[in-house]
Amino acid sequence: MQNYPNPFNQSTSISFQVPTQCKVILKVYDIHGVEVATLVNQPVDAGQETGLFDAGNLTDGTYYYRLQADKYTETRKFLLIR
Repeated sequence: MQNYPNPFNQSTSISFQVPTQCKVILKVYDIHGVEVATLVNQPVDAGQETGLFDAGNLTDGTYYYRLQADKYTETRKFLLIR
């Protein structure tokens, strides 16, 4: 799912669903592809989960988050505006 809110000021939540228990990796990257945060890196149970991203130490701009769960990978863009 897309993060909410987007654009965001200080923090935003990223929700996702997995159909079965699996290892999930959810990371945030800056516009240059540099990893700035790891929100999830562990097995999660089936169902909906939410990762909270606090951007208190980052500058305004475009960021990307990447979700990997088993063989599924998705990348989405979001915007930090102060």
